[in-house]
Amino acid sequence: MNSDSISKYYKEVENKVSFEEFRKKMDEFEEHFGGLVNKETLALLVAYSFGYEPITKIKELETKRGKVIVKGTVEKTFAVREFDNGIVTSIIVADESGKVRVTLWNDAAELVKTGDVIEGAKIKAKGFLKRRDGEVGISINDPSDIEIQEVEFKSISKITQGIVNVKGRVSGFGDVRKVESKNVEIAEIYISDESGRVRVLLWGDKVSIYKKLDIGDFVEIRNGYAKVGKDGEIEVHCGWRSILKF
Repeated sequence: MNSDSISKYYKEVENKVSFEEFRKKMDEFEEHFGGLVNKETLALLVAYSFGYEPITKIKELETKRGKVIVKGTVEKTFAVREFDNGIVTSIIVADESGKVRVTLWNDAAELVKTGDVIEGAKIKAKGFLKRRDGEVGISINDPSDIEIQEVEFKSISKITQGIVNVKGRVSGFGDVRKVESKNVEIAEIYISDESGRVRVLLWGDKVSIYKKLDIGDFVEIRNGYAKVGKDGEIEVHCGWRSILKF
């Protein structure tokens, strides 16, 4: 087994142990097993001893049972729903091998409600396999079983139509008006980053945020929807599925 293979397992636990300690533990395991276990297996056993948990490819979930861990990108989030004993929502997670629906209950569902888990986020999710109507899904109750590894924000100059996460500083304000056809208020702000400036339209309950903002405030918009406006320029809409943090 070459050093690259050892590094592969060490990287899974490098936040918990130094490389020197990892190699020392391998030597201890090798002595314990009397040289009967190859070094690849030794490295794997050491990784397990420091909390390594293997990742399952989504296409392989059909063959698994019990608790599993998947890593992937959140492709879609659904509305949080209330029921007698709490709240529930679900997300679609995809990796290079397939997609799976992950159901989030109560405190785990709050991660969608607060905008911590959003479309485009890269996550690691640990939960129990559930089978219903021939479909495999994952169920999660504990928010600590979801590790948010990366949220991609686009530079303003690179925004294209579709779901978008964007951040910048408030650089202007437009009007607050009512859209009669939808019976809803809408407020207009502008945010800027080093690459450009974009108009942001705040819908419904997001209008209340308009009154709390000031020029220069830093804001993050997650799950915004970008489209071409009437003036031919890209604009970002911040509606009920969007999260605006400032």
